[in-house]
Amino acid sequence: MKFILILACLALFVAHIHAQRCRGRLAPNRKACTGGRNVGHCRGRNCARNANRNMWWYDTTDRTCKRMSYRGCGGNNNRYCTRAECERRCRRRAPTTAAPTTAAPTTAAPTTAAPTTAAPITAAPVTAAPTTAAPTTAAPTAAPPA
Repeated sequence: MKFILILACLALFVAHIHAQRCRGRLAPNRKACTGGRNVGHCRGRNCARNANRNMWWYDTTDRTCKRMSYRGCGGNNNRYCTRAECERRCRRRAPTTAAPTTAAPTTAAPTTAAPTTAAPITAAPVTAAPTTAAPTTAAPTAAPPA
C-alpha cells in the first residue's frame, strides 16, 4: 500500500514539473534579441508538442518585448517564455545613441545658459559639502597615567 502511495506521489511530482516547462524554449546560449518576429511553422510531427501560444519576442525598433504565438518548429532565436526573461536579456543590449560621459568635479559657480524655448530655464545653486580639516597648531595630548 505504501509503495502505491509513493509511486502516485512521484507520478504527480513528475507531471507537475513537466507542466511547468516552457514549450518552445531555446537553450540559453542560443537566445538572440535580433531577427524580428518569427512564429515558425507547424508542419513537422513534433511541432504541435512544442507549440506555445504565450511566447515573447524583442522588437528592436520599439525596444520593447511583444507577445507572439509560436507554432512549434523553426523560427529564429528571438523568442522567450516570459516577458521578464525577454526584457532581462534584451533591454540592456539595446543600442544607445551616445556613450555616457563623466565630467570632472568643479567648484565654480553654476552658470545659466540662454533658453532655446519659450519656457525659462533656471539652475539651482550648487553648494559644496562642508569639509573638516585637521587642526594644524594643536598640541599633542598626553596619555592618562595607568
